[in-house]
Amino acid sequence: MSKSYLSSQIKQLETDFNTPLLVRTTRTVGLTRAGQQVVKYFKQVHHSMLEIEWSLANEQQAIEGQISITALQQFATELPKWRVYRGLHAALLILIIE
Repeated sequence: MSKSYLSSQIKQLETDFNTPLLVRTTRTVGLTRAGQQVVKYFKQVHHSMLEIEWSLANEQQAIEGQISITALQQFATELPKWRVYRGLHAALLILIIE
């Protein structure tokens, strides 16, 4: 992405929000308070987009069916891990047989 493209996009955002987002001097460029808020919200939006992508990818690769596990009582400490796995794959039935 070129500097001129990025600069024009920032100027467009400043126009859209009707507020400066950057403090520009001859030697430095920094964020205004509004710019800091915009960056914060854009990071949240970006994070949400990544979650959506992950969720949709997981849905397409959903695991479903039934798993039966026979385990000695000594291994009961490991069972909570299976509950977490079950939470990630709602269509999966996990049966623990002691």
